[in-house]
Amino acid sequence: YGNIAINTATALSPWLMLGQVLDNRYRVHQRLGTGGFSHTYLASDTRRPGQPPCVVKHLVHRASDPEHLTLVRRLFRQEGEILERLGEHDHIPRLLAYFEQGEEFFLVQEYIEAQPNRTVNPRVDGRLSVRYLVRLPVVTTARAAQPAAFSDAAD
Repeated sequence: YGNIAINTATALSPWLMLGQVLDNRYRVHQRLGTGGFSHTYLASDTRRPGQPPCVVKHLVHRASDPEHLTLVRRLFRQEGEILERLGEHDHIPRLLAYFEQGEEFFLVQEYIEAQPNRTVNPRVDGRLSVRYLVRLPVVTTARAAQPAAFSDAAD
């Protein structure tokens, strides 16, 4: 496994992401879930001591023309800025990075391990767990503004 140029084929096949290194930093280890218009993965930050775990969300979009891609890019950046501000809250996993690679879009957030016996309460130590967060939409505003730019692709 190694670095790859991400493209639409990868977005439609979330299993192809396993083992890949994104942004020359985040190694994808396991798929956590697929929802709405994103795939979520457990990854490790290869540039930090001990390579701590993190969560990578991959936005799935169908923007094929430059105009739609520009809109998706703008909305994605807005979402990253919003998540950056929300991450300052004690109950929300912190945003570590957001980036574009090969016209694909990724968010990287702090990994908070869920406790197996806590299926009803989505919070762990006062913060929302990854198992709960993988069900949350990534770019809700983008989907409402331009539904044709996103895919509801499933496995």
